Amino acid sequence: MKLKVCILVFALIVVIGCKIETKTVYYWNKSGGPSYKLPIKKRKVEKLKIINYKDSVFPSEGITKLPLLSSIEVISAKNLIMGPLIDSIYLRRAVFNDCTFRKFPIELNNVISLNEIGFVFCGIKMLSDSINYLTRVNALDLTGNNLSSLPIEITELKSLETIILTNNSFVSIPEELLLLPNLVYIDLSNAEGEELPNQNQIDYFEEIETLKMLLKTESLVKLRIHVESKLEMDRLILEINDDSLVDKLAFHYYY
Repeated sequence: MKLKVCILVFALIVVIGCKIETKTVYYWNKSGGPSYKLPIKKRKVEKLKIINYKDSVFPSEGITKLPLLSSIEVISAKNLIMGPLIDSIYLRRAVFNDCTFRKFPIELNNVISLNEIGFVFCGIKMLSDSINYLTRVNALDLTGNNLSSLPIEITELKSLETIILTNNSFVSIPEELLLLPNLVYIDLSNAEGEELPNQNQIDYFEEIETLKMLLKTESLVKLRIHVESKLEMDRLILEINDDSLVDKLAFHYYY
């Protein structure tokens, strides 16, 4: 009887331990120091969130020791230097929020499993032409930067299916989007419920021909744009005058 109880207790510990190990790890580094030595010993970690990272050396070595890691999110890190992540064979998603880099992290393209990358609120005014190294990526989130144009090199991302350009400073539709043959979803809108100060807006009435060309792209399923009101939305629908194209539009407006 005691043996059965011991076996059950042991089994319970193993199950609980596995569940704990597969939870997201929150690593908070307030004090600086040798933070590149990521203090994680649980090899079953699947999701990693690094918050307020103080060291400039990204903890690539520690991350590659997590064989089941599928997602990394870094929040608030400055002047980062990336290292090789080639051994992270299950890594699918890497998002950098409020981060800056010493140079564009082309090392991310060495991760053959990586298909979603985000540079969110990173203060990017111009994308590096090294963006063309991210050839395996099919989802790119550039929310909340200061972009007013896209480099021609982005057209080399032939696998790209989703691009999010919310809260940037575009005054015209980036024509480079027309040269991405597999785009399924584009978001050119602004933040939900708030205007960014001094933000320029795309005038879709002036861009109507480019807009139509983009909507005619065979792979495109949805294009999300910002208009000032329902009245402006109705006017734009009349201007497009093609139900099959209008069906691909998702409108966002404040009033």
